[in-house]
Amino acid sequence: MSAPITPLSTKGRRLLAAIVNYTETHAVDYLRPATYPKYDDMYRAIVPNAPARMLYVGHNLREKGLDDLGEWTIENTSLPKITGLIVDAGTKRPGKGFFPAFNKTDVKDDGWWHEEVRKSLAFDWSPYIGTQQATSPIVVADDLDDDELAPRVKGEISRIVRDTKIVREIKALHNHTCQLCGLRLELSPGTFYSEGHHLMPLGKPHNGPDKKSNIVCVCPTCHVKLDYRTVKIQTKQLRVLSGHKIAQRFINHHNRHCN
Repeated sequence: MSAPITPLSTKGRRLLAAIVNYTETHAVDYLRPATYPKYDDMYRAIVPNAPARMLYVGHNLREKGLDDLGEWTIENTSLPKITGLIVDAGTKRPGKGFFPAFNKTDVKDDGWWHEEVRKSLAFDWSPYIGTQQATSPIVVADDLDDDELAPRVKGEISRIVRDTKIVREIKALHNHTCQLCGLRLELSPGTFYSEGHHLMPLGKPHNGPDKKSNIVCVCPTCHVKLDYRTVKIQTKQLRVLSGHKIAQRFINHHNRHCN
């Protein structure tokens, strides 16, 4: 019997979610490091309001969860070494500490590195990501402590709230108002919460695109109904705004898969 997987820190979960989201929205080839996410990509995914030009981004990312995630995969030997997916924009290689952390040698063990990336791309990371905190156009989270994340509830299906840049734009455009029921959920004075739903899901087997025409801004209740496909969408019922048009083909895809 394999040993149970130890818990991952909040920072590590946020970085893991960012890596997984990148791999599901970009064409990443494990044999072509140029297609891997860069340190800048991952830092900006975690800190959307980061400055345009940053020094020592690799060092900064270490403090934002890279060290935690790397140590977690060292401790849990059955897990693929997913931190090898993040590379320097210039060298297209992991940081200098990646290979030694796993008792490997830079360049000499490139075959091992690529195999770990291949396994990481095929691995189901969803049980270890948990619930993600949505951002607000009024209050943008820079970092979150453990007590700021809602506890994860186990169920038969694990839902992942994918808060990509485009999703955040859609939520801000609709001012966090649900396009299905019209609810605008206020968590505290001036801070609102909503979620983005991809009508054609990003992951396999649907392989939907991360584009505005495939995303609706919804409240958590409506999001659950859409995820479990218990409700069909009628084009006329959607609350629409100028600048955000939902493609009918994505609505049709969702409706075809409803119960």
